[in-house]
Amino acid sequence: MEKIKKWFSNYWYHYKWVTIIVLFFATVFGIGVYQMATKDTYDINILYTGPILMNQDQTKGIEDAFASVLPRDFNDDDEKSVLVNRITVLSDEQLAAKQEEAKKEDDKVYYDLKTRKDSISQVTTLFATGETTICLMDPYMYNMYLAQDAFVSLEEVLGEVPDYARDAYSVKLLDTPFGQYFDALQVLPEDTVLCIRKAAVFSGGSKKKANRQYEFDKEVFEAIFAFTPPEL
Repeated sequence: MEKIKKWFSNYWYHYKWVTIIVLFFATVFGIGVYQMATKDTYDINILYTGPILMNQDQTKGIEDAFASVLPRDFNDDDEKSVLVNRITVLSDEQLAAKQEEAKKEDDKVYYDLKTRKDSISQVTTLFATGETTICLMDPYMYNMYLAQDAFVSLEEVLGEVPDYARDAYSVKLLDTPFGQYFDALQVLPEDTVLCIRKAAVFSGGSKKKANRQYEFDKEVFEAIFAFTPPEL
């Protein structure tokens, strides 16, 4: 026992910091591997960007509504699941209206132009990486990216343009039978735009995998428009 203590004391004296550094990185690596192994995966990511700040229950309701029309379990995990990426962005008019409303209640709105700039950068990054395809957007944000030729036309994806389309690339979500049927979607502003972006040119990871995801996303987009409310 004394020999072991002496050996350890000698080892610790000479290799203390090497050991601490190795253990630190081993721990970080182990946590990273664990998080990757246990990370939730989803069949599809959908973007919402607009003026409202949804709570978890509202978000879950919207995710469940979209999950119900998934044509199949894309990632083969025995569950049809959807993730809604929520990015709040206020136009000048919307910010002014909220500030006026807050003033009446003797409150403040903690939102500024830098916050908006950062949020728009997040959306741009999601588009650039191909992380999200189907979009629910406030007209302010939609028009910004429409000017950048970011979307695929409805005719190209659906083969036709619905009668209720607001333009060649979008519809109001709540004008669709899908949007009208699910109560969970009623929390979104009535002018929320449903559209689909073009495939990302530079997507992270495997190009083949990214193409498969994009094709599935288009299937889901078609399924949204093909939705027929069940007869009561």
